[in-house]
Amino acid sequence: MQNCWPLLTSSDAPGRRAPRASRARLAWLAPAALAAGIIAATMLAPQSAGVAYSRHPVTGRPDVVVINAVQGLAELLVNGQAIPDQVIVLTGGTPTIVERSLADAERAQPVLSDRDALVLAGHIRAIEQALGFPYWARDWMQLNRNLLSALKLEKTMMFLLMVLIITVASFNIISTLTMIVTEKQREIAILKAMGATRRAIMRIFMLNGLVIGVAGTVIGIPLGYAFLYLIEKYWTFDQTVYYIAHIPVHIQALDVLLVSCSAILISFAATVYPSLQAAKLDPAAALRYE
Repeated sequence: MQNCWPLLTSSDAPGRRAPRASRARLAWLAPAALAAGIIAATMLAPQSAGVAYSRHPVTGRPDVVVINAVQGLAELLVNGQAIPDQVIVLTGGTPTIVERSLADAERAQPVLSDRDALVLAGHIRAIEQALGFPYWARDWMQLNRNLLSALKLEKTMMFLLMVLIITVASFNIISTLTMIVTEKQREIAILKAMGATRRAIMRIFMLNGLVIGVAGTVIGIPLGYAFLYLIEKYWTFDQTVYYIAHIPVHIQALDVLLVSCSAILISFAATVYPSLQAAKLDPAAALRYE
């Protein structure tokens, strides 16, 4: 308190305490005539802290309370430096915990006990009812709408870029099958001379390209999972610059399925031209110099 007093008696204290219009009137006031009020509060050392949502922040469901809690102060959670435990409480009727996830699976005890989570959910509902209209809660998706829109656009562009890379890679399939058709002209001619139809010849080379695409996808998906695991586990950031220490990785099955199907489809489409060239091969011309 004694250290705060010199700030009150400094020469620019009246200017900081008053709006611009009244600074001239306070210029003559002696510092000793000013009064000060100092509030002293005891800092808490909480066992746990966090954020609670009166609606589900993703689905907007109004009958659940979502609680994210960490050990110690909530600053680690707000700054993105800690992964919280999450508790979802169903508040319609008798409050019930419907889902709980631990940030650290090896930790035996959760940050919040069942009793504390239920009591906290009751307080959240009481605050919501006490405030009433015109107060309402906005979730993090509404508060960060511009950022999420930019991330959605970035995700779309990354998918288009991935499709472009796969399309460029499909030219390798075209060139490989074209070389096979060139090298196997004698065998193709013999098959056609023995009665193989154009459709059968096309089916052989299209199946060959399809096997290449499926094999590449089957090998690439585990490699992608392994790469993402290494990123999440070992790629760290300087916490003095960034709010997070690791890149959070969330894999969606729909994205994996969409990219895999696109890769197989593009690989299959790349077989059309070489297959047509093989089907159009004239047996007499191919065997003329044999």
